Amino acid sequence: MAALNASVEAAKTARGENTEEATVHDLPKKRTAKTAANKTPAKATTPAARRAVAKKTAVKKASGRKPRSA
Repeated sequence: MAALNASVEAAKTARGENTEEATVHDLPKKRTAKTAANKTPAKATTPAARRAVAKKTAVKKASGRKPRSA
């Protein structure tokens, strides 16, 4: 193993490569992305508002995936 290390060192010096160890730098810390606050929908208090919310959810449920036909 010592012979291998010596031959590698000789080859590096023959090529003109720097034989000293590489310098290591710390990476800068990443900035955390500012996330928007989670918006909670307002609760429907009036009967008309409750019906409007019910209609929206009914439409969403009706537009679900269709099963594959074999």
